[in-house]
Amino acid sequence: MKKRDYQSLLQIPEEYDIDSEVDITKNLILVKKYLAQYKGDALHYPLRGKDKTCLEPNGERNFSIRLLKLRTDPGSDATEPYQYFITNLPESEFSKEDIRDPYKSRWAVETGFLELKYSAGLQAVHARKMDAVKQEIWARLTLCNLCSAALDYCEEHRLVPSKPPKCKTVLNRKFAYELLRKYFNYEILEEEYLLRQIWKHKSQVKPGRYFSRYTQRKPDSNQHRIL
Repeated sequence: MKKRDYQSLLQIPEEYDIDSEVDITKNLILVKKYLAQYKGDALHYPLRGKDKTCLEPNGERNFSIRLLKLRTDPGSDATEPYQYFITNLPESEFSKEDIRDPYKSRWAVETGFLELKYSAGLQAVHARKMDAVKQEIWARLTLCNLCSAALDYCEEHRLVPSKPPKCKTVLNRKFAYELLRKYFNYEILEEEYLLRQIWKHKSQVKPGRYFSRYTQRKPDSNQHRIL
């Protein structure tokens, strides 16, 4: 969560925020409607949405939230070395270290989903009805799995070059996906030609290379019209 949301829930000004780790459990009350009598009261929160079945007969529901302020990188000299969390995990079962450790490994999961999103062409869903959205997602995931299986086959049966390359090489996935799309659409009929073209286009893997992240906004893709 953001720092300002953390301070808003604790109702502390920024200048009074202490420079140390914090682990606080806050008890709140959910109410059906936010009446005038609750104005300025940080204890009562209105329940959003139409489903009110979780409330008790008196129209209220007690619940607890746990607010944490943790230093994720003790050796960091950054201007904001702390991260803020909100959870319902009890302190008796999950310590601060139990919450800190999964946060450090989050990038592998996020990177995996990021690669899957672009590999499967799921940057944007163009359907509106829920059944059509599910159909589009399953169709793209099926095509992605077929392409991945085909690339694994090409990688296993790739010929060993007579002269070893300077750097490690892998198959160009973007170019291979385009060829496989044409193959599934019967634009390419010969499997031998398909394999030769995929083996021909390779990319070098150079160790120790790092580039800053480029986040310029790009227009939405019209991939759904060609797949």
